Amino acid sequence: MHGSNARTQSDRQRTSRHCLITASRQRAAYSIAASLQCATCALLLAVIPACGPKDNRVMIQSLRDPARPEQFTESFDDAWYGTDGRGRWDVVLHALHPAAADPSQTIQQIVHLRLFWRPVPGTTFAESSQTDAVITYALISPATAIGYDGAGFVYLELDRRGGLRGRVESSTLKPHRRVGEPIDLFGDSRLTGEFLARRDSGRVSQLLSEMARRLGPRPDVPVPESKDPM
Repeated sequence: MHGSNARTQSDRQRTSRHCLITASRQRAAYSIAASLQCATCALLLAVIPACGPKDNRVMIQSLRDPARPEQFTESFDDAWYGTDGRGRWDVVLHALHPAAADPSQTIQQIVHLRLFWRPVPGTTFAESSQTDAVITYALISPATAIGYDGAGFVYLELDRRGGLRGRVESSTLKPHRRVGEPIDLFGDSRLTGEFLARRDSGRVSQLLSEMARRLGPRPDVPVPESKDPM
């Protein structure tokens, strides 16, 4: 029995690392695992038993040591978007999982993209322009929370079924907001990724309200100039 339990735990740890961490150096992945001692950041190593949807995935390059950057990937269960009809769009990626340290506690991950964009019917990623966006990546547990805020460029495309497909081409984030004593896993970082969001303004508003309640107001972050072609 002890040998079977050890193998099961070992298999679960290997699956979590495969799905959630793509590190350029295997040694770095283990050092991060050893440092995660709070529920807030345990999500990145051992909370998801299988890989999430491929449509909703972000890649994070941690620049805590610029000379030796570390790479992470994270999948999200759902993605929603809402628009005010005047060119402002909010996209939210969301994941909710039990914490590895205490499965009775839950960890929320929220990625929020806010941008101004006017779709051109019939355009694709290859034809569309990059749009400037304000970006937040929040990690929220019952006791702690941390928000990485910044800005970047995003490609968007509406599909025929009303879904919004997007790609975060580039962005830079910093850990601006903290509640309690969360572990700052990324430090200054770069985020890229892709998503396929469904329209649900109510769900978007609900998650943004929850994030603001836990983290407080978003700091002013410079937004890059649009890369629209001339």
